[in-house]
Amino acid sequence: NVDDLITNIYNQPVEKQYVTMLLRGNSQNERICRINVNVRIFSPGHEIIKKIESLGTNLNSNIQSGMMILSGVHDNQFAAIYFDSYSDSSIHEEMLRDTIRTEAYRDFIYNNKERFQDKIVMDVGCGTGILSMFAATAGAKHVYAVDAAHIIDKAKIIAKDNQLDHKITFIKSKLEEIDATIQLPKEPIDIIISEWMGYNLLFESMLPSVLYARDNWLNKTQGSVYPNKAEMYICALQSTFTWSNVYGFNMKIMQQKEEEEELYDNEEIAIIEPQQCISDIQLFKEMNLLTIQDEELDFQENFILTINNNHTMVAFATYFDTPFDHMASKAVNLSTSFNTKATHWKQTIFYLNQSLNVKKN
Repeated sequence: NVDDLITNIYNQPVEKQYVTMLLRGNSQNERICRINVNVRIFSPGHEIIKKIESLGTNLNSNIQSGMMILSGVHDNQFAAIYFDSYSDSSIHEEMLRDTIRTEAYRDFIYNNKERFQDKIVMDVGCGTGILSMFAATAGAKHVYAVDAAHIIDKAKIIAKDNQLDHKITFIKSKLEEIDATIQLPKEPIDIIISEWMGYNLLFESMLPSVLYARDNWLNKTQGSVYPNKAEMYICALQSTFTWSNVYGFNMKIMQQKEEEEELYDNEEIAIIEPQQCISDIQLFKEMNLLTIQDEELDFQENFILTINNNHTMVAFATYFDTPFDHMASKAVNLSTSFNTKATHWKQTIFYLNQSLNVKKN
């Protein structure tokens, strides 16, 4: 019961309530994968689990089925745990192995070198520095790479090992705490580039930090933010599993029980098969990264979906696209659609409380 969890740690007032869930995985490839919308997986003995466990009795923890639920973490402690999670090499390996993601940035930068030539670039949340190195290689005058996670220490070495350290300045700081008079150039930033997107676009995203950089340092007339747009899409889903034929056996009685009960009680991050989609796909939210404001990131949108045949609907699904096309000679679109090769973002499924019989049109 979250209400029963403590509200103070180390006698410090809690500014916000957080619930962080960590699931102990057994296999090596589960070291830092993220599943669902608010769950992250770590292996036993991972440094993040050790860090949280070291808080000892100051945290009220409840371990059930291998899941640790923690609440009441002070803002500074939450930030430290969050940034430390991005210091682990495995999460960066996961992102770099995502060729759709990484090659979209690479292709846009390399195919639009004239846009980057002699420009001042800021990489928000630089991680390993891969985007900074793309920009430097494409002819940027200088790149300012910002990250509060310890991974930036390795990024400095990576840049040096690739003879790009003279073109990239690494700033180890939360973006909002940068001393611009000391750490940034006097001239405005020409280009902000960032891989800020989270699950369902906005979960755990760095977009507020990107907007902060835009509002404070971007060239007001000729500046660009890449990607410069974000688009969110939604459709209706059916289940591809049927109780009427389970390895040749009729188990329809199980379907009756399922329909009487609630299907699921939360969201899921998963790869959707195209045949699961039973409606048209609707664009329900568009964002212009050059103009959107932080307060606009909390929103409500109406949508209408047209069903393509008689089905049993079990969920809604969302995905996002992020186009790179502002002042670009060759545009690129990074899509997380189920109709393209899967990315590490996959898609987000929002289950109905009960299945719904729907009809064509």
